[in-house]
Amino acid sequence: MVSQLKDHTIPEPEKTADGAFAEQQFTENYPSNEVVGTFYSNLTPEGYEEQMNRVNFNETYYIIDEIIRLIDDDVAYPTLTREAEIFDAGAGSGRMGTKLVKEGGLAPLVGCDASARFVQHLLDSGNYKSVSEVWMGRGLDQFPTELQNRFDVVGAAGVFLKGHMPCAAMDDCHAALKVGGFLVTAMRSLYWENGQEEGYKDKLDELVAAGKLELINSFTFQ
Repeated sequence: MVSQLKDHTIPEPEKTADGAFAEQQFTENYPSNEVVGTFYSNLTPEGYEEQMNRVNFNETYYIIDEIIRLIDDDVAYPTLTREAEIFDAGAGSGRMGTKLVKEGGLAPLVGCDASARFVQHLLDSGNYKSVSEVWMGRGLDQFPTELQNRFDVVGAAGVFLKGHMPCAAMDDCHAALKVGGFLVTAMRSLYWENGQEEGYKDKLDELVAAGKLELINSFTFQ
């Protein structure tokens, strides 16, 4: 269990033209699942990152903290090392890679994203050994076989929200894990309700009830 959470409040950044464009797009042209890849390819990764900072979209940092906690707990998880193979599902601008690899010294990640532009950005960062353009949640038959039954950890940040990954993407996240692997994710409290239209909590409860996942830790942050 997490005894004390870090404060990951993000200072408001200076506004740039790319950031202003990203803000306008999220406000006026919020995407649907069907066009989310194109939506993000029309943004620069830097503009997207600025907009996420502007709205204090900090869940990635709490996911990173939890991944590091698991890896550093040699008693509870002795086989999970800093060379663990980690999959960044919906990697976006690559915050997870920056923090875990460039700053944290972990092995380069594997990632995917629905935007071709962001896939190239992630590859160029040097924090990912491979990145695929993948639309998650379209059925396990469409989830690449080379990503299945492979990873020690799957991190999914900023993806379980309206217009982004559907709840069926949790099946893909589960399929990506080795037996005994860890899924670390987060979402806004409005989605963490049974019966909510996106169905995220209902889907996770279904996977737990089926014995495919076990909830070992949870916490609330702002």
